[in-house]
Amino acid sequence: MVGKLNWCAALSSFVMMFWGMAALSHEVSPSIADLTVTDGQAALQIKMNAEAFVAGIDLDNVTNTNETDQSDSYDALRALPPEALETRLREGWDDLAAGITLRAGETAIPLQLDMVEVAAVGNTELPRNTVLHLSGPVPSGTQTVTMGWGAGFGELVLRQQGVEKPYTGYIAGGESSPAIGIGGGDAQGGGRPLPVTSLSVSTISCPRDWIISCLYWACFSCPRGFVRCCGRSLHSPPRTQSRWPWGHWAGSPYRAALLSR
Repeated sequence: MVGKLNWCAALSSFVMMFWGMAALSHEVSPSIADLTVTDGQAALQIKMNAEAFVAGIDLDNVTNTNETDQSDSYDALRALPPEALETRLREGWDDLAAGITLRAGETAIPLQLDMVEVAAVGNTELPRNTVLHLSGPVPSGTQTVTMGWGAGFGELVLRQQGVEKPYTGYIAGGESSPAIGIGGGDAQGGGRPLPVTSLSVSTISCPRDWIISCLYWACFSCPRGFVRCCGRSLHSPPRTQSRWPWGHWAGSPYRAALLSR
């Protein structure tokens, strides 16, 4: 009887996992930008859901692309081969570029689009990554830079690279980062803290990772644990860890990937 109950519990977990996959497939997630400043040159690599940007979806005010008027356009763009999506993105680049700014003090750093990497079509029920490679000259004597992120662009996780104690912060659409020292040292600086809930599906690149992510959600979403095997909750942490799901998310490999250098 106990074994039968355990099997039913496990089966219900997998059902909830696939429900989670269906919801996450069109869920809006933060973009991720890596900023490097070396030898008088700034480089930005921005990982984003390009289909949402090209479709003109206001990412500040939605949580799921299926809930927007542009959902059909989004789905059509998601089915495009990488070369076709890159062409569409470049055609609307001026509008997108206007919302991606980098400043050295009061001086704007002109950014050029060097390369666009679009992932293969793959499973169209899942979001795919597009990476923009931008660069621009940094004026001599610059000590700090500030990045701006356009209104309607949704959330952005900004990560500084190549320095000691790099800045990592969270920028909402229409906002700017604090001044970031190009030599590092702003790891504990100002700006909005990165919320634990900024687990980004942009860091998940294959169906296996989606399954693991959804299993994590299914097993750890309830503090008391609803999946039990041999009388022990599968989510029960060691005594040295938090018994609340936030502790699991804080230590999850996906949050680690989000904050990794």
